[in-house]
Amino acid sequence: MSIAPRIKRLITAMDRVPNNFIALEGRYSVAAEDRLSAQTKVEGYALNIVSGEWTLGWPRLSASVVDLFREEYRPPWLPPKWAALAAAWGENIYCRLSAAGHRLPLPGRWL
Repeated sequence: MSIAPRIKRLITAMDRVPNNFIALEGRYSVAAEDRLSAQTKVEGYALNIVSGEWTLGWPRLSASVVDLFREEYRPPWLPPKWAALAAAWGENIYCRLSAAGHRLPLPGRWL
């Protein structure tokens, strides 16, 4: 049996998968990655279903993130702690919005 009929059967089988399921899987995979990135900025609270880490407590900024913003990023208009806090909030909110299917508006879309 040649490979062409096998590929054709595979394509037919893949066409049966609903597009909404593919979109949902894509949104949740991006949201999970964003959530893990946001989790590196916060200590005291962790919900990581991939590694199984469950730490419930009051979230606070990790000291390494504040040092990173103070020494590497050096935000010109905000104190480093405020910039780190804004980044942590932004990443934590964006991962939930992307899981829900929302997109943040880009500057070109406002025009």
